[in-house]
Amino acid sequence: MNAPPAPVRRIASDEGFPRRVLRMSLVLTALGVIYACLVGAWRTAIGLGAGGLIGGAAFLVLSWTVAVMVGGSAKPRWRKAGVLAVAVVKLPLLAVALWYAIWRMDAQPLALLAGLAMTQIVMVLKVAGAMLVARPGAGPPGPTR
Repeated sequence: MNAPPAPVRRIASDEGFPRRVLRMSLVLTALGVIYACLVGAWRTAIGLGAGGLIGGAAFLVLSWTVAVMVGGSAKPRWRKAGVLAVAVVKLPLLAVALWYAIWRMDAQPLALLAGLAMTQIVMVLKVAGAMLVARPGAGPPGPTR
């Protein structure tokens, strides 16, 4: 009469995901910079390289912030406030870096935008690829009846 409870599906934590996203986005940015240099598009190479580095640094700070704020251990209140301050200070620094790349380094703005978006593009493609590879209903092996 009483059926056993349905197994609880746990979301697997992939701690290496940010590192893989950052590595792949930097590799793709470097390949784009090399190609732009080979065809002589120097402003595009500067924009793509600067955007990739700025976007990678922003992603690194974001992943560190999320890891500290969501971490399982009880953190002191002052530490979480410091992490929040780092997350807020990141935004003006990002604006200054973008201004410097466009006005001082003479970077091409669309290439800068492409470099900034590289980490987000790689992240979306990695998640989409993982969803395509995962079979429906294929979870961790559970007890058989």
